[in-house]
Amino acid sequence: MFILGSHSHNREYGCALLVCEHAVSLLSYELLHGSKTRVFYAHSMRVPQTQDGVASKHSSSVSSAVYQLLRAFDEEMRKKGRLGIKIKHITVYYAPPLSFTATEEVSLRSKEHDVVNEQFLTTVMRDAEKSFLSRLGGPNSSPVAKTSRNTIIERHISRPSIDGYPVGEYLGRAFKEFAALISFSSISTVLSQKIADVCHSIFRDSEISHQSTVNSILSAVRRLKTEEDNFLLAAILPDISFLIYVSGSVPLTHLTFGGGEQRLEANMARSLSVTKQVARSYTKLHLDSKLHSQSEVNYLASLKEVFGLWADEAMKAYKNISEIYMLPKTIRVVTSGEIGEVMCRNHVFEYENQSYLFKAIVSGEIKTVERTGGFPVTVLDYLLVDEALNHGSPQI
Repeated sequence: MFILGSHSHNREYGCALLVCEHAVSLLSYELLHGSKTRVFYAHSMRVPQTQDGVASKHSSSVSSAVYQLLRAFDEEMRKKGRLGIKIKHITVYYAPPLSFTATEEVSLRSKEHDVVNEQFLTTVMRDAEKSFLSRLGGPNSSPVAKTSRNTIIERHISRPSIDGYPVGEYLGRAFKEFAALISFSSISTVLSQKIADVCHSIFRDSEISHQSTVNSILSAVRRLKTEEDNFLLAAILPDISFLIYVSGSVPLTHLTFGGGEQRLEANMARSLSVTKQVARSYTKLHLDSKLHSQSEVNYLASLKEVFGLWADEAMKAYKNISEIYMLPKTIRVVTSGEIGEVMCRNHVFEYENQSYLFKAIVSGEIKTVERTGGFPVTVLDYLLVDEALNHGSPQI
């Protein structure tokens, strides 16, 4: 059990919020010495449904759910006498389609040997931003993205080259042809402002960072897989899944598919011919090794069926991306939720079909995060807290 000592006021605490279109979740953690964190609280809730196309109502529903999560956490800490907890930093991760991420390819030629300087990069970035923003409001966008003013929250320049040769440093270099990849992420300005307001209504002195889940998961996985350059990464979030193709440090492209953890639960219930609530209880019993023999056999058979359905959708996304890029055969998988945890424990993702290999990332690989308490913490949770530690929260 996690118990605050008399010196808790000297400790550093933070929160990570995962904001999806239909669900939000909260992780609270303590910063430890040695660039590590300890998660001591986790909770999630559904976002009430609103009429399609009404962006303001959807933003209000999401921010209201965030408020309820933070308020519940604050009240529980007070009830337990943990008054020394002062949240210093809140990192908000926006999942697709609430966040939109795309990579632009830029290439400029010069008759003379111009020099790459700040003014030049500003021009390049501005032109790339116009191209990026023109993609917003597409058929797969959320109601918020389609009708709201958007704020770009992330900009990453990758793979720069001068006169056809890759370069590490480009400022001050003369060129006849400059090329690079520029990755952007954007979120609704209205939504981000409402979430910031409700966060400050409870934790007035906290710093707030807004990040996309696509780049954040990629960044955290990149620290684990430093030996790999180009790779494929599939993530199962609460209400969607997405597949991204990564070159170096930026996603070249990504596609959303399926219904995420909630779709896995629905397919599990259908396979077992039970309600979703009963299917969730089966999963909990399995995790606690309390299913009797025949039920265990039926459950594991259904688990493989559920994975097969998800894998079919993942391969459709794979084939769509493969029409543009030459892709690796291994797909790394990040899971959220209890069914995803069961799949990892039973090595379901270590499955090869027609030379394609799914390989799950497991929590044991993430050495910077530990947890306490009797609540589940998923691989996705570990990665987001690790990313908050590295790019959001102050280190001690």
